[in-house]
Amino acid sequence: MLHADATAALAEYARLFPGEDIGAVRDYLARHPGDILRSNAAGHVTASGLVFDGSALLLIFHKKLERFLQPGGHVESEDASIHDAAGREVLEETGLTVAPSPLFPGRVPFNIDAHIIPARPERDQHEHWHYDFQYLFAPCGGDICIDESEAGAYRWVSIDADFENVGLNNAARKLRALLAGGDAPEKPAS
Repeated sequence: MLHADATAALAEYARLFPGEDIGAVRDYLARHPGDILRSNAAGHVTASGLVFDGSALLLIFHKKLERFLQPGGHVESEDASIHDAAGREVLEETGLTVAPSPLFPGRVPFNIDAHIIPARPERDQHEHWHYDFQYLFAPCGGDICIDESEAGAYRWVSIDADFENVGLNNAARKLRALLAGGDAPEKPAS
C-alpha cells in the first residue's frame, strides 16, 4: 500500500513539477516494489515536513547528521500514507500538530530530494539512499517541544536564507516563487 501511495504521489508531483529530475526516485520505486521501508538496506522512502509559518521554515538540529534540517524520518509500515508519515514525524520531533499549507493544499509532496546517508559502522549501517518526500505544512498550534533523543535545537529560518542542503534550497526557491505568484506550480487537487 505504501509503495502504491509513493508511486501515485510521485506521478502527481511529476505532473505539477514537470522540469524536475525525479528519475532516481522513479527508478528506485520500480526496482523495489516490495520494500521501500527502512528494512531495505539499499535505500528507502522517507517523509518530512516543510513547516512554513508564512515567512520561515522550521528546522531542527539533527544530532546524527549534525546539521539543521526539516523534521522528518522513516516511513513505517503502520503509516497510512507517506503524507501521514510526514505529519507524524513533525509531531514526534517537534510536538507541533500541522495541516497542509493553504499555499499548497492536498497530499502531494512539495519537494522530493534524493540524498546519500553516510555509513554508521557503530550501528552496522551501510551508506544508503533516502528518497525524501517533503510535504508543505502550516503549524496548527501548540508549543514546540523538541524530542531531544533525535534533535538538539530548533530555529525558524527565512526562506531567503542560503541553506546547506540542496533539498531545502530547492524547497525554499519553490516557496519564494509560490509567494511571488510567478513561476509557481499549480495547486494540487485537495
